Amino acid sequence: MIKETEFIEFIVLIVTPYNRLIKMYIANSPLAPALIVFGDSIVDPGNNNGIKTIVKCNFPPYGQNFAGQIPTGRFCNGKIPTDIIASKLGIKEYLPAYLDPELSPDDLLTGVSFASGASGYDPLTAKIQSVISPSDQLKLFEEYKEKLRAVAGEERAASIISESFYAVCFGSDDLANTYFTTPFRKAEYDLPSYVDLMLTSAVGFLKELYAAGARKIAIISLPPIGCVPSQRTLQGGIVRECSDTMNEAAVAFNSQYNDEIQNLNRELDGVTMALVDIYGSLLDIIQHPFNHGFEVSTKGCCGTGLLEVSVLCNGVTSSTCDDELYASGARKFAIISLPPIGCLPFQRTLRGGITRECFDTFNEAALAFNSPYNIEIQKLNSELDGVKIAIADIYGSIMDLIQNPINHEVDESCDAKELYAAGARKTAIISLPPIGCVPSQRAMPGGITRECSDTFNEAALAFNSGYNIEIQKLNNELDGVKIALFDIFGSAMDLIQHPFNHGFEVSTKGCCGTGLIKLCSSDTNYISQSRFASDLLRCPHHWPSTSASSNGGFYSASTADDVIYTLTLCRGDVSSS
Repeated sequence: MIKETEFIEFIVLIVTPYNRLIKMYIANSPLAPALIVFGDSIVDPGNNNGIKTIVKCNFPPYGQNFAGQIPTGRFCNGKIPTDIIASKLGIKEYLPAYLDPELSPDDLLTGVSFASGASGYDPLTAKIQSVISPSDQLKLFEEYKEKLRAVAGEERAASIISESFYAVCFGSDDLANTYFTTPFRKAEYDLPSYVDLMLTSAVGFLKELYAAGARKIAIISLPPIGCVPSQRTLQGGIVRECSDTMNEAAVAFNSQYNDEIQNLNRELDGVTMALVDIYGSLLDIIQHPFNHGFEVSTKGCCGTGLLEVSVLCNGVTSSTCDDELYASGARKFAIISLPPIGCLPFQRTLRGGITRECFDTFNEAALAFNSPYNIEIQKLNSELDGVKIAIADIYGSIMDLIQNPINHEVDESCDAKELYAAGARKTAIISLPPIGCVPSQRAMPGGITRECSDTFNEAALAFNSGYNIEIQKLNNELDGVKIALFDIFGSAMDLIQHPFNHGFEVSTKGCCGTGLIKLCSSDTNYISQSRFASDLLRCPHHWPSTSASSNGGFYSASTADDVIYTLTLCRGDVSSS
C-alpha cells in the first residue's frame, strides 16, 4: 500500500505543473492567505454532517487513518486532497468544513471548504441526493465573506478574498449518479447533449465565482469515472471492466471544459484559471497499480469493494481491507457473499423494465464475484497463520426466498384473519390507491411525460376487486365480524385528475425536492392542505374520538370488539415506493 507521504508527493506532482497558481513551496511562507474550496465528496471535509441527506460518512470505518481516528465526515480513511493541498501551500494542516459547528475565527482567515458530497454541476444532481448545490455553495460563500469582514475588517478581508487560492471539483456525480443511474436525464438528453448541459452549468458557476471575488482558480477535471469500483460493478458487465462510455464522456467534458476555461482567461480581467487534469495520472495508477505502490485498483477497500460508499460502508455490515484487519490482530472473519443484487426493489424499478423483473446482469456479476472470492478466501486460510475465514453464501437462500416467498415465513400483520383471531370484530380495510399515479411511479415507468402507469393501476384494481370478494366471504364465515373494504381508488383518482375541484393545484408531483421520487424527511416538507389528510390516513392516533353514543367520529372504548380497526394494505406488493 502506498505511504501517505508518497501520496502527498503524487498530488503535488499533479498540481505543480500549473505554476501560475501554485509555485514551489518556500518554507514558513504560505503561498496564499487562504484556500477556499467548492465541490463534491472528493473535497468535502464534513459539510454533509449537518444537513438532511443520506449521503454521509461521519462514522467508522471512515477516518480510521485520520488524526485521532476520528470520522470527520470526509469520504476517506484519512486526509482528502484539499487537506494535502492546504498543507503543501503552507496554509494549514487540515481544511475544515464551513458548516463545522466548531469552526473558529482563525479558520475563516485561512479558508474553508463549502463542498458537499454527491453535488454536481447539473442542478438536478444535488436535488436528487438532498445535498448542497454549487449555487447554494456560492450563497454560503457570501455568508462566509460577511463573517470574514467581521473578523478581519474590510481591507484585510478584501485582500484575502482576492489573493486566496480557490479549488473547484464537481462533475463525477453528474455522470455516475444522475445520468447513468437514474432515468431523469436520459429521457431528455443523449450523452453529448448532457455533457453540454454540464458545461453550461460549469462555466456559469466559474463566472459567478469570479463575480464573487475569486481570481486564482484551479478546476479539478473529471477522473476516469468509468473505472471507479461502483461503476465497474454497475456498468462494466460480468467481468467489471472500466466503462468506456463513461470514460469517453469524461474525456469529452474535460477537453471542452479546458477550452471554455481558456476563453474565460481571455475574457475576464485579472483572473487566472487552470484545469488540473487528473484523468491521465489516475488512469495510469488504475492500469498499472504496482508501478505506484498499489496492489488492487479494481475494488474499493470496504466490504466487498464493489459498491460500498457512504452509508453502505460502515462499521456494522462492512469490514475494511482484509490485510489491514489481519495486521491489526483479527484472526476470525465471517464474510457475507453478495446477494442477488439485481432483485433489490430499487434495482427492479430502475433497471427491470415495466414489469420490474430482476436485473440479470447484476445477478450474474454477483455470482461471478462470489465464486472466485471463495477461492481467494481459502487461499488466505492457507497462507495466513492462525486465521479462520468463512464466507456465508447468502445468494442462493435469498434467491429462493424471492422466487418462492410462500415457502417461507412472512409477516402476516396485514392479514384480516390474524386480526380476528386477536379479538378484532369491526375492521375497515383501505384499498389500494391508483398506485401508478403516485409521483415516484410516474417518474419510473411513466416515461418522459410522466403519465400514470396503467399497468400498476390495473393491478391495483384487480387486487381490490378480488380482495372485496374475499372480504365478503370472511363476513359470512367468521362469527360476529364486520369487515368492510374502503375503496379509495376512485376518489383518489378523481382528486389526481381534477385537483382544482378539491382545493389543490398540483397532483403530478410530490412536495419535496424535485417532487419526482424523493421521500420527505421532515414534516416541514409537506404542504398544509395535504399534511392533515395524510396524517389522518397514516396515523390512527390523529383520528377524532367520541363516545359510542355520539352521532359521528370513531369509537373509543375499552374492549377490543368495540373498536373499529383500520388495516392499510402493504403497498410494497405492487410498488417499491
